Amino acid sequence: MDRVTYIIDESKLSGLVKRMLTGALKRIGIIALSVFVLQYLSYGRGEFGLLVFSFGITTSFLILMVMFSVKRRLIKTYKSFKLVLDNEGVEVKAEMIPYRSISWQYLEIKEQSNGIIDLYDNRISSFSRRWNGKGWIRIQPEIEDRDLLLSELAKRGALVV
Repeated sequence: MDRVTYIIDESKLSGLVKRMLTGALKRIGIIALSVFVLQYLSYGRGEFGLLVFSFGITTSFLILMVMFSVKRRLIKTYKSFKLVLDNEGVEVKAEMIPYRSISWQYLEIKEQSNGIIDLYDNRISSFSRRWNGKGWIRIQPEIEDRDLLLSELAKRGALVV
């Protein structure tokens, strides 16, 4: 097999970043609400206005800073994202993420309902894959030639439903 490279579609990059930021914002919102409730329980009732004011300003500023830096990182990462298929297997290269590769003989493919394709190395346990990311490649639905990529992967790997 010749070396084939797949990249993220530039026209869909902003949608990908927006989707990932929305997911991160939901998680941060839950954490912020939990911290607010814990702070409310530790403050007295008379100081509620001060709590809302200080928490609102500091949390809003912190969330804006985090979102700005995460957005820049996501854009940089997915602009340089390359998924390479060759005779050895599948490998991923991108700025700000570690190099990962999976040999064809150990490849398992799982397509999620939201369009994400997960590639697993079946030599590594599910717990280890989730814990440290080794043996796990996640392909976002915004990849160019997605259907062609899925057919190429299905020829060589085990499709898990």
